[in-house]
Amino acid sequence: MTKSADLKQHLSKALPRPRTSRKHTMQERAKGQQPKGSVKLSVSLFPPDLERLDKIKAFMATLGIRAVGDSLALRLALRRTAIDADMLTIYTAMRSEDGRGGTGAKQ
Repeated sequence: MTKSADLKQHLSKALPRPRTSRKHTMQERAKGQQPKGSVKLSVSLFPPDLERLDKIKAFMATLGIRAVGDSLALRLALRRTAIDADMLTIYTAMRSEDGRGGTGAKQ
């Protein structure tokens, strides 16, 4: 075996294996199972959302917690949110801000 091939083989065993594929985790979620570890998501955020994330990060910094990125700030917001009927009011306001208007409900 050449040095290059030997190195590639050694690295393939040394590097961590990739986590579960996104397709697999989506299938787990569809079945009501919780995926292990984190799941990468792609989200579209508008200027008011980004401002809110920045405010969360700034607030956490005032508490001495400076290592708060967008992902952690978003997770904090999700866990802080009350899931109730008031969400419809917020949802309608967001759609209006985003230029889409209406509730988006199926007729």
